[in-house]
Amino acid sequence: MVDTNSELLAIAPGKDPSPGVTASPESRLLADAVRILQGYLWAPDGKVACHYLTHSRAIPESIARSYGVGYLPASADESGGSMLSDTLRALGHSDDVMLSVGIAVRSYDRKGLCDKPRGGGYIALPLTDPSGQVIGIKYRAVTGEVSEDARRFDATSSALSGAMFGFDRLPLDAHTVIAVEGELDQLSLAAARECDPSLPPAVAWHGKELSGERLALLSSRAKHVVLMLDADEGGFDGILRGGRKLARAGVAISVVRMPADVDANELLRAGDAPGLARAVHNLPRVSLFEEHARVFTRFGPAHVNIACTDPYFVASELSETAEALACIELQADAVERGAKLVNLDPGFFAKYVASARERDLARAEATGTSPRVADYDVAQLLESVVDVEGEEHEVLAVGDAGGL
Repeated sequence: MVDTNSELLAIAPGKDPSPGVTASPESRLLADAVRILQGYLWAPDGKVACHYLTHSRAIPESIARSYGVGYLPASADESGGSMLSDTLRALGHSDDVMLSVGIAVRSYDRKGLCDKPRGGGYIALPLTDPSGQVIGIKYRAVTGEVSEDARRFDATSSALSGAMFGFDRLPLDAHTVIAVEGELDQLSLAAARECDPSLPPAVAWHGKELSGERLALLSSRAKHVVLMLDADEGGFDGILRGGRKLARAGVAISVVRMPADVDANELLRAGDAPGLARAVHNLPRVSLFEEHARVFTRFGPAHVNIACTDPYFVASELSETAEALACIELQADAVERGAKLVNLDPGFFAKYVASARERDLARAEATGTSPRVADYDVAQLLESVVDVEGEEHEVLAVGDAGGL
């Protein structure tokens, strides 16, 4: 077992994030927690987690160490251990700060603290702000180390809506960035980039939802985002939602068409880092519109209705009245030009655009709410047309096509 009274207590307290700036108690605690968790991962008692990360998940040790990956050990006590909390307390951190940050929770008997996630057995992934200062920790369960009913994922209670794993590593002049869903996908691409520096750097935006804070960060650093999300319904949803938001922010979008139900880490595990690099180069890249059309073709409008509360073809909510919605008409010439531009059959294109209106009306009737106004101006529908290399971002000027 790790000796908390020797090597871990020798860890220096958290340093100020930059000269002349005093770190808050929360920042100091998180910085110390990350260093302690790193020590747990590479200690003898972390061998199961280490094997999971470097063998089962194929993340090179050098990459894991570089990104500060750690481990919260599994506790023999089902009610939860307190190894991390005890060590942090010995370094001078208060119980109140541990509770407020979400590093610990109250024990069941309310007499002390136990580490969060309760019971341990989780890989720990530090989340930072753009300057590299730790603002939270994401946890991922290690197979075989947690009970069947335990959460697969957890996190500290710090405000993490603006955190993107790997963002602090992006060059200030980054032009193209790859966006993936999870941290292990980002670490996989970091390993591939070590073998092939021509690959763009990658960030993980944590699941399918691109928050406003993450959108602002990403659009401030990247001119072109390559979406490489999982090839499942959650990934499709993320592509449509996140891609739409990025396009509205003026970012060029292209989509890597992943094999069905596969993510970047699975591509790494299927081969090696050079193989993943080759796959990123060789997998088809398409425009956001083409990917949306493919999702529609594969799943039909029901998927788009259920999975996408902000479908790509439903524009800003300019009005909430049924009367305004009823005034919208599809312009045949605009439909024809739009279909030609993206190499789709005009009949299919017209049906696709019209279905957005039908979904709006059906949703409004089912929920008893007013329908949203959809702007079917093809200029807006195709506002994010990019060539497959992602070097251009063109806002189409096709004139007034009947949008409000």
